[in-house]
Amino acid sequence: MSEANQVSLRYVAETSYGSTPAGSGDWVELRFTGETLEAAPRTVVSNEIRSDRMISDMPKVGLDVQGGFDFEFSNSDFDDLIEAAMCGTWSTNVVNIGTTDRSFTIEKGFEDLSSTIIAFRGMRVGEMS
Repeated sequence: MSEANQVSLRYVAETSYGSTPAGSGDWVELRFTGETLEAAPRTVVSNEIRSDRMISDMPKVGLDVQGGFDFEFSNSDFDDLIEAAMCGTWSTNVVNIGTTDRSFTIEKGFEDLSSTIIAFRGMRVGEMS
């Protein structure tokens, strides 16, 4: 288990959904006060009938990713995410509401565990408050 003060978050905008740009130097460190990002495997129970009545398999068929992060608002640090929440674009310090979905790869790093990183791809801003 990692120490809370040894967790880091950073993100990069994806050019296509679910695909982290290769060799991107555009990673942005997220300033945060808490986070709840997690991934849980989605499984199904095999319908195979066995004479011993046991379940033959529970294959993983997907991954459910959920959660978010808390932060103290500061000027311009969250512009990309505000733009994504509004599906819009910035113009002269005003974000225009639009219809463009944006996705990000978010990396959760555990600095005290030999720099272990979990990558969350295809993350979109679902809500902001």
